[in-house]
Amino acid sequence: GHLATNSFGQGMACTPIQIVAAIGALANDGVLMKPHVVAATVGPAGDVATVAPTPVRRVVSAQTARDVRDLMVEVVSGRVTQAAVPGVSIAGKTGTSEMVEEGTYADDDTIASFVGMLPAERPVAVVLVKLDKPLSTQGSDAAAPVFREVALACIEILGIPRTAADAANAAVEAW
Repeated sequence: GHLATNSFGQGMACTPIQIVAAIGALANDGVLMKPHVVAATVGPAGDVATVAPTPVRRVVSAQTARDVRDLMVEVVSGRVTQAAVPGVSIAGKTGTSEMVEEGTYADDDTIASFVGMLPAERPVAVVLVKLDKPLSTQGSDAAAPVFREVALACIEILGIPRTAADAANAAVEAW
């Protein structure tokens, strides 16, 4: 039964950092990087030690990573437009799972999630939104709009360029 239930995500568990690392490997053309949560540390004497990106291993070919990213772009452009940002290509995937309570799946409580990368062609950011027991149980309705807001902040903070036409349309829509 495990093989069948694993095909749609039941019966396995991943931490948020594992999900971000896996999507990050797709963003990095198939190379899994060692996860870290800080850019640098500061010692007692004030010395700064930068945390360098550390490749772990290749987990899929570069072509496979690009193919999966292309499919994830289609998810956002075609079905989960709640995560879309005008002028920036977003690659993403929803997640909706039942919560486990006391060793069994709960009928009414879910985890809604959305993980994405931007810009899809040359990703510089991976964002995961995970919501426990949301009012709307679907990742597309609950988590994707939150992702969009975080993606907008990433675009501004990281200086991710938008295509000119879409950026102009976004400005008109905002006005």
